[in-house]
Amino acid sequence: MFVQAKTLLGALAALSISTLASTVAHAAEGVPLTVTLNNVQATDMPLYISVQTKADYRSMKGSGAVLKTTETGTMIETVTVPEPGDYAISIWHDLDNDGRFSMNERYEIEDGWATSGDVPTGATPTFDQAKISVPAMGTGASVTMIYPES
Repeated sequence: MFVQAKTLLGALAALSISTLASTVAHAAEGVPLTVTLNNVQATDMPLYISVQTKADYRSMKGSGAVLKTTETGTMIETVTVPEPGDYAISIWHDLDNDGRFSMNERYEIEDGWATSGDVPTGATPTFDQAKISVPAMGTGASVTMIYPES
């Protein structure tokens, strides 16, 4: 009985060390941010998710994901950010797959887009309007896609 208890305690200790190591490794990998995309249009065109700090906002730096195809309605994607802090989520759905944010000659947006936070109408969002706080355990954020009228 003593040998069984000792073996069980050893197994529990090993499990606890393994769990702790896994938790530390996960923390070293980054912090999860689950992005819920609402009002998505189904296409075979890329949708880009970019998550950036204030210093990197509207640059080519940051964390993110590329969805090669999309489905109508709501989609969920988890992005890993390097550490807890304030971030802004910017979404771009390249509807014509030309690799640039398209506008027509009247400067009307021709691609789908979204941002976290309060979306301004008729103006480019700022980091402070778009920022969300991501705690150490991660969080989720919901954004609603805006598409040009057909």
